[in-house]
Amino acid sequence: MTHNHVIVSLLLFLPLFVHISHSQPIPDLCHPHDKNVLLRIKNHFHNPSSLSSWDPNTDCAGWNGVQCNIQGHVTTLQITDAEDIHGSIPPFLDQLQFLTTLNFYKLPNLSGPIPSYIGKLTNLTMFFITETNVAGPIPEFLGQLTNLDQLYLNSNKFTGPIPNFLAQLKNLMYLDLSSNLLTGPIPVGLAKLNNLKVLSLSSNKLSGQIPDFIGQQLKQLAVLQLNFNSLSGPIPASLGLLSKLQTIDLTGNKLSGPIPKWLGRGNLYFISVGQNKLSGDASFLFEKTNTNILSVRVEYNLLKFDFTKVDLAPSLVGMNISHNMIYGSLPKRFGLLRPDDIDVSYNELCGPIPNGRRFKRVNSNIFAHNKCLCGGPFPGCNSFVNGTMITLTVTEFAQILGVPCSGFSELPHQSWPLLSGIDNATISRTLSDQPLTHAQIFSVSRLSAPHKLLRNMITKSVLPRIENRGECLIMDQYSLCSFTINLHQNTCTSTSVCMLFHMKMTQNNVIVSLILLLSLFVNISHSQPLPDLCLPHDRDVLLRIKNHFGNPSSLSSWDPNTDCAGWNGIRCNIQGYVEVVQITEAQDIHGPIPPFLDQLSSLTVLYFKTLPNLSGPIPSYIGKLTKLIELSISETNVASPIPEFLGQLTNLNRLYLTSNNFTGPVPNFLGKLKNLIHLDLSSNLLTGPIPMGLGKLTNVEILALSSNKLSGPIPKFIAQKLKKLVVLQLDFNSLSGQIPSSLGLLPTLQTVALTGNQLRGPVPTSLGRGKLAFLYLGQNKLIGDVSFLFQKSNNNILILEIQDNLFKFDFTNVDLAPSLSMLNMSHNMIYGSLPLRFGLLSPDSVDVSYNQLCGPIPNGRRFKRVDPIIFAHNKCLCGGPLPGCK
Repeated sequence: MTHNHVIVSLLLFLPLFVHISHSQPIPDLCHPHDKNVLLRIKNHFHNPSSLSSWDPNTDCAGWNGVQCNIQGHVTTLQITDAEDIHGSIPPFLDQLQFLTTLNFYKLPNLSGPIPSYIGKLTNLTMFFITETNVAGPIPEFLGQLTNLDQLYLNSNKFTGPIPNFLAQLKNLMYLDLSSNLLTGPIPVGLAKLNNLKVLSLSSNKLSGQIPDFIGQQLKQLAVLQLNFNSLSGPIPASLGLLSKLQTIDLTGNKLSGPIPKWLGRGNLYFISVGQNKLSGDASFLFEKTNTNILSVRVEYNLLKFDFTKVDLAPSLVGMNISHNMIYGSLPKRFGLLRPDDIDVSYNELCGPIPNGRRFKRVNSNIFAHNKCLCGGPFPGCNSFVNGTMITLTVTEFAQILGVPCSGFSELPHQSWPLLSGIDNATISRTLSDQPLTHAQIFSVSRLSAPHKLLRNMITKSVLPRIENRGECLIMDQYSLCSFTINLHQNTCTSTSVCMLFHMKMTQNNVIVSLILLLSLFVNISHSQPLPDLCLPHDRDVLLRIKNHFGNPSSLSSWDPNTDCAGWNGIRCNIQGYVEVVQITEAQDIHGPIPPFLDQLSSLTVLYFKTLPNLSGPIPSYIGKLTKLIELSISETNVASPIPEFLGQLTNLNRLYLTSNNFTGPVPNFLGKLKNLIHLDLSSNLLTGPIPMGLGKLTNVEILALSSNKLSGPIPKFIAQKLKKLVVLQLDFNSLSGQIPSSLGLLPTLQTVALTGNQLRGPVPTSLGRGKLAFLYLGQNKLIGDVSFLFQKSNNNILILEIQDNLFKFDFTNVDLAPSLSMLNMSHNMIYGSLPLRFGLLSPDSVDVSYNQLCGPIPNGRRFKRVDPIIFAHNKCLCGGPLPGCK
């Protein structure tokens, strides 16, 4: 302004046409050339109903899956969730020269290789081919797409090695090649992807060791997923250099050696290293010093350490330490964990379950097969007394009993000198076709002998052979003492025995229940082969399953001449019954689920995973496997509605039916599975609303219904009844309405994924109260001011994605949360300038493009070398990779 002049810039957006009749149609926003290309693509797919909105009489800027820039050129093309898309990727896409996002997702009948002209789409920043039948090696021309920051080729049929030429994609932040058929080692070329934040290579057939360059050069890595491959060797110490790593998943490999100490340094949220051959002490993973840890999974390893004095991290919400050799007692803070997200079974733990009342109603399987746990779902504990670990020979043991060694296993109860006054004494043994005894149980209900006599007998005959100290418990009316006895080589036999004495001491008598778990062969030469651990009946069932699948090479370890307890994917319990069957990652598994599984009556875990040729419905007899606690049918071609008989599996705590072809509604009867803590029905063809029945799953911590065709609003019962929810994934559906205002009030909620729906209205302020770590709201029609999501008060937020909405607010004075590591707020109407703390964000983890921002990019030197596209299409940003500010 001056005294004489007023400078005015006047922008008029007028809905009128001068000298033209109002009846004349408004011109299309979409460029005619690009519209014609899209119609050719539709014709290539034979005009499927899934592309019915692609009407030549309408503006292509409004077609489903299509977005245009201000010049009318198509910048985004997404063809998703359609069974009627058949054939190969169309040959005209290279004519959409302004394309920045290309997404083929959940198209089971899309096939063939990636065509070479895709390499000409050099403006692409996001490229997705996910959950299709596209096959072949990953082609070299993808190395020409140097602007890519996200490449998702997961859940397809890609074969061959991971190519070194991916090293040319130096802007990549997200690389997902999981769930394919890739082989060979992890290539050294990936070391050049030093902007990478997420690396997922899981569920392939990769071999070799985890390379050191991952830790030495991929410094921005936040998520590392190498699970379910055939990687071997140790977990490299160099991974400890990744200061930003938050999630590591190495489950289901052949890793060995100790778990490195850096995994307990405090920056990780999720640690999964189960189903390997790791050994040693891993107590530091659970310690209070591991300050951010939410979940630790170390199941099925060879870990051995004392759990007694571990000071559990207050942040810990999930723990699976099952099938190891962990001993001692459960630490005091264990009683503060949520009862439905733990598994400590199959270890050597002893003592009371802390805060046992909280665990009173849980499935006892999560504590089963330990040494002498008590309380909670087991009989109660009253107090502790001292006990001993003892060692003696069979001869010495026979001398204590006053019987000859040669008759040890055959004695009737009358021959036992201390059993002169017994009532209802029984001696039972396991019989088989061969005269071999796997386990013998000797149960004596009453012993008429003064406790002093018993004490003297043990002191005189046993204590001179003490190895080390053990412990006893008083359990209700009985005391439970554990003695491990090593039966050394002698004239009789050589093996090990575990005795449990249940004793109630009074002035006049001692009640003893003596359980001997024997693996001895009485009066049989040691030259005779050891018996199988796996029962013959269960082995025969497994061999019938193998035959049902045509004896595929993937089940070659299922050799009838070997013990089935050592077969791949098989675990047996101590009685020899098969309790775990895992058939995974095999293309030579064809046909339906076999009809014999219900004969494995002790089955607790059943996994069919990454079996693309497994088909048909879930057979009804699965409903008879009532001991199941985990059922996974994932990444298969199993189809049909979700059957009602699954409601009979009331012991289930984990149900994974993800990435199949299930149709129909999400069934209400799932509400019967009240022990569920994980429910994943994602990536299917499910329709209809989210049913009220799920409101009964009050123990559920992970609810994943993403990538289906669900409709209707997000039900209020999720916030009102699912109080233990940690992860909620409803993304990529057709949900509508508003986000429930109380959703953010769930006390344990860590992750909310609502991307890719039709949600409207404002975002509830409860989502910014400081609990959430991961929030995905992109690709909806949400409105208003969401500056509170970014604020310093939202102190746990790590990843925030709100792109492709209608948000409008001033960004200038937002005080960004220090925890924020990834931010995408592109394609909104956010105005003002970038706040000062924006300059502290990692340059390769932000996208603020397509807004109305203006002014200098804070700390612009840090952003000098990044792709300017992350700041593009704003009002007047300057500095960094853009022209300087004057």
